Amino acid sequence: MALKIIVDSGSDIPKELVEKYNLIVLPLTVISGDKEYSDGVDITSKELTDRMKEGEVFTTSQVTYEQFYNKFKEEIIKGNEIVYIALSAGISGCYNSGVLAMNDILKEYPEASVDVINSNCASLAIGLIAIRAAILVENGFESKYIIEKIKFLADNIEHYFTVDDMKYLHRGGRVTATQKILGGMLNIKPMLTVNKENGKLVPIDKGRGLKQVYRKIISRIKEDTINNEILKTQTMAIVHSDSLENALELKNMIANELGIENIIVGNIGSTISAHTGPGCIAVFINKKEIGDEIDIFKY
Repeated sequence: MALKIIVDSGSDIPKELVEKYNLIVLPLTVISGDKEYSDGVDITSKELTDRMKEGEVFTTSQVTYEQFYNKFKEEIIKGNEIVYIALSAGISGCYNSGVLAMNDILKEYPEASVDVINSNCASLAIGLIAIRAAILVENGFESKYIIEKIKFLADNIEHYFTVDDMKYLHRGGRVTATQKILGGMLNIKPMLTVNKENGKLVPIDKGRGLKQVYRKIISRIKEDTINNEILKTQTMAIVHSDSLENALELKNMIANELGIENIIVGNIGSTISAHTGPGCIAVFINKKEIGDEIDIFKY
């Protein structure tokens, strides 16, 4: 019997890391008009952002109950235990669908081990948690301990987002019409995070231009981390939505100022890009020491 780590595509884990750490990813659906696409399966984030730049509007749909039920049952029949780390319930309905599927699976298979965890996280923040959990599985830790560790990691990972154009956040109700207009006129860029109380994306600061926002992100990282020295002994992540050059610039700033050497740079997937638009940049760090020799991992 093995513990299987399941995530949804809102976790934005690079495919090579999905394969390396034996993770299971269930795709959300991206929708344009009457056409539906499985995130990361038949549409890439680059394809989506290119089409968004041309004015195409995308919406998204959560992983369905049936998808969860079928995957959970498949793994249970194999004799595996399951933990699903869900995209924040404040952002998506995936967690609720996963819970419904879990409850029905446990009625059908009372001896099964299935856990569904609301991460209150988004994008590669979930990925960092899932990868570390998978390493604990590889290292022989007990499932109960791994589940508690997942919750600890979820509680202590911080998100810092900025976007290139506020119109996408305005469309989703994240900023007001006035903020959108002024942002465009004055080159104001918001800084946002995921609220740990309700799991929703909320603005916390702003800057004029990306450079100023980058400096504010670095300042917030210093403030939010329990001990800045632990930043040097962890793997952190930066993700971008068709904005690699900006992501690398921020990576260099963080590396130079904070002394962090282990930084993953990845793509924001289609699901989250559909809501934040092209040019989104996000940073994820753990504010406490992680322990169990999983602070730094190979990628």
